[in-house]
Amino acid sequence: MIWNLILAAVTPLFVPATPSPSPAALPEIGRVRSSAMCSTLKENIRPAIGGLIKNDELIGAGHRAFLKMSSDQAGTSSAAIDIDMLYLEQVETRLVHNLKVIDTMLGDKTRFPAVPRTNDEQDAIALRSQLLAVADAQRKALDLVSGTLDTEALGQMQHERSDQMDAATGQAGPPSQPTSEPVSFIGSAGLPDNSPTADIAAEAQKKSTLVSHNTFNSLAQALEGTQLTIARRETVVSSAVIAAVGGCHAQQQPQQQPAPPTTPTP
Repeated sequence: MIWNLILAAVTPLFVPATPSPSPAALPEIGRVRSSAMCSTLKENIRPAIGGLIKNDELIGAGHRAFLKMSSDQAGTSSAAIDIDMLYLEQVETRLVHNLKVIDTMLGDKTRFPAVPRTNDEQDAIALRSQLLAVADAQRKALDLVSGTLDTEALGQMQHERSDQMDAATGQAGPPSQPTSEPVSFIGSAGLPDNSPTADIAAEAQKKSTLVSHNTFNSLAQALEGTQLTIARRETVVSSAVIAAVGGCHAQQQPQQQPAPPTTPTP
């Protein structure tokens, strides 16, 4: 996975460098970065990438939910759709939280000044723009989820709401809110599988166009298109992040001392 490769490259920034026994020239790996740029990579870029990874998981969960809703709509019980909506609400809540944290991390004016003065600051702003482009694409996916929930809520307002959904799911009241810890991201862990029902053919589960032709199937297809856009933008930012990290690795490489001269054997 693209993001896993990026995190593997950035992670060594957290490992304290082995001090050099004596001063030596830094090896050249592209362009050696300033300590400020390396701090930005460690404290802003890397955690933001972690949040985007969690969002990818959640968007995948939303896609599975749309597939299941497409199947459930063909059934006779409205309770199944109600349960699906509760699941989708959890996906929405977590996406909103993660995107807010990402915006905070990438909105740091100290790390990403409005007027860059150095090459490293220019590079940091370029990375920020690329990561925001990924977040914007993920926000499109959130819009599909939120729009579905809003439309359903509007339909519910036209009829009296019974307590059947709460009784069926065993949940009362709104879903629990995520932690307010600013650096905490929430993924799909804890969400039920919510996969399409077992009686749907395996091939149909892979291709939403084969499940059925209804509104939720169209939403699943739209979400698939958004996921492709997200993947393309992630590919663009991946090489830039890895290149930037290379210059910081140069600062952390322990310097090797030349071997002492050997005494010739008589």
